[in-house]
Amino acid sequence: MFFKVRHVILRWNTTGLTLAGIVGVADKTNRTLNTPYDVVVDWSRTLYIADYSNHRIQKYSMDASVGSTIAGDANGSGGNALNRLKYPSRLVVDVNGDIYIVDRSNFRVQFWANGAVTGVRVAGTGRID
Repeated sequence: MFFKVRHVILRWNTTGLTLAGIVGVADKTNRTLNTPYDVVVDWSRTLYIADYSNHRIQKYSMDASVGSTIAGDANGSGGNALNRLKYPSRLVVDVNGDIYIVDRSNFRVQFWANGAVTGVRVAGTGRID
């Protein structure tokens, strides 16, 4: 038995679509991002972005062009209080919309319940040891 093998050539789509942020603009408004580091899409196709250099987590609902800050300070300033983040690098969103955030420069993992205005440290010491 002989099988005929077909070669498939895959190509990158160079006409991508910008879903969040403005190309070439790094700013602190809800329309912009500054070093987006991680992205998660939940079951309802809501987009969550770790906005690394703005020290916040942004949420974009389906078809929205403007995000909302759901963790960290909306004005983009970092800090080590429980309601602040400093260079968030990774995130996980559960089915309830609760978020676990790797708060990189604060050396901790924070849990933010859906709709909360502050996080709770669940791992890490919050400082370099």
